[in-house]
Amino acid sequence: MSVPPFRFADFCIILFLGAVCLVSSVLLFAPNLEAARGETRTSTAYNGVRTRESLGTDDPWGEPYPEKTLPDGSTHIFSKGSNTTSPETGFDKDDIYASMPEHPNAEIYRDKKRQWIMVLVIAGSSWLALSFLWFR
Repeated sequence: MSVPPFRFADFCIILFLGAVCLVSSVLLFAPNLEAARGETRTSTAYNGVRTRESLGTDDPWGEPYPEKTLPDGSTHIFSKGSNTTSPETGFDKDDIYASMPEHPNAEIYRDKKRQWIMVLVIAGSSWLALSFLWFR
């Protein structure tokens, strides 16, 4: 059984299938770009409390940056975060303060990396499958 020659039309169709797979995967599975607005606000608040540039200004949610003295005697300038509330002692999940163990968006960044990897895996595997079917 002889293998038919590879034609320019086959090359164009394979490129077209790859483009369709990539575009459809991005549209269906890529991270939500609108969520970047909230991430930017969180980063701005985090940078403000870390550099203490926030004194005399409001956080990205329109609230003043309060100071809080913790039981260990340390004083922190912080942002109440997107829910604009904070408990009397300690910090809740969305509070932003300078001594946080990691950047407040770190988990979101890890999730986005996973999503982009999945987009590429889905696009690549569907492109390979469609290319295989085309030559069959």
